[in-house]
Amino acid sequence: MPLSIRTNAGFVTAIGLAVTLVVTACSSLQRGTPDDVDRAAFDDLREAVTETIDNPARQARALEALNAVERDFAALRLALENRRVEFRALYLNYDATRPQFESLLDRHDFEIRAARRRVTESHRGFVAATTDEEWTSLAKAKTQATDTLLKSLQSI
Repeated sequence: MPLSIRTNAGFVTAIGLAVTLVVTACSSLQRGTPDDVDRAAFDDLREAVTETIDNPARQARALEALNAVERDFAALRLALENRRVEFRALYLNYDATRPQFESLLDRHDFEIRAARRRVTESHRGFVAATTDEEWTSLAKAKTQATDTLLKSLQSI
């Protein structure tokens, strides 16, 4: 007995839906916590630095500067997460006043700007620890790390 067109279309639709759900579920899997993702990005960049810079003194200086960038980036992430958590808590408080919101946002704005400034300054130290040729050789690793870290911050 041949299957009707209606049954085949339903079967194809069901298979298509199942495939879509599986692909969507798999694409949303994370590769660890945001801290793990950040650490992996810095580790990859650190590995590229050790492979690229031959001079041991400059390599040590560059790695020390990169460690400072990583610490400052972690502080920036924490400041952004704290703003989100505290803002959400205040938002859920029905008795919260506008001045409370303004105070919270002003305080966090100051903290986040300071954290961004520290990241920028430590990044400048990292750049200064390399030669122009080394900096150019690190381009691919820098781009990958930067993309990963920016996506990490955007996920907050």
